[in-house]
Amino acid sequence: MVARRANIELRYEAGASPLVLTSDSPADTSLVVQGPDGRWRCDDDGLDGRNARIVISSPQSGTYRIWLGAFGQPRPIGEVRISEMLGGGRYGPEASDDGRDAPDHAAPPAYGSRRLRAGFTPDPFRRAVTAGGTVDASRVERGCSGFTAIAPSFELTYDAAGMPLAIRANADRDVTLMVNTPDGEWLCDDDGGEGTNAEIRLNTPRSGVYDIWVGVFGGGTAPAVLQITETP
Repeated sequence: MVARRANIELRYEAGASPLVLTSDSPADTSLVVQGPDGRWRCDDDGLDGRNARIVISSPQSGTYRIWLGAFGQPRPIGEVRISEMLGGGRYGPEASDDGRDAPDHAAPPAYGSRRLRAGFTPDPFRRAVTAGGTVDASRVERGCSGFTAIAPSFELTYDAAGMPLAIRANADRDVTLMVNTPDGEWLCDDDGGEGTNAEIRLNTPRSGVYDIWVGVFGGGTAPAVLQITETP
């Protein structure tokens, strides 16, 4: 159940980031959104089983009308949160208890996923990403540097066969890498590639899921290219 008039009218100037709308309430809430193109988007229980989450991957600039709905009871108290971070900000499942953001490997990867088998072609596999964010990578491991988004930039499922694997990030800015391996180990690099580019090399990689964050040293965001290769 929603009100006749929108609860929030958001005037948004779009960039390269997704637009993420979530609800937060002790009650069972839903979200209804009408975008600048007139399209309706709705969700119930998409965040944590009671609250709602709508992700607009390629938002348009313009006015978004947002309704906070109630499932099964009238007019509960709640919040609508507007973000460009897929992990949901500090309210995500990996949020730290001191209220600061933390990487969330359970969040959907911002720039997709791919399964690669040893000997894959073409090699290298490339994916354009936007590096950086607001999360201090040193919160993961003391040796990690740079700033990343909460959600991984990319998720790789790799079928190993005894070949080495390298993960690289190239950009005009000083970029960093952070990888969560199939066994839960965190690997980080800054300037391990050419110049200020980053590279993490795995001589004996395991099969499984690798969550990859591309960061920016010093903060901010920058266009970058993620490369995955089995060649030196």
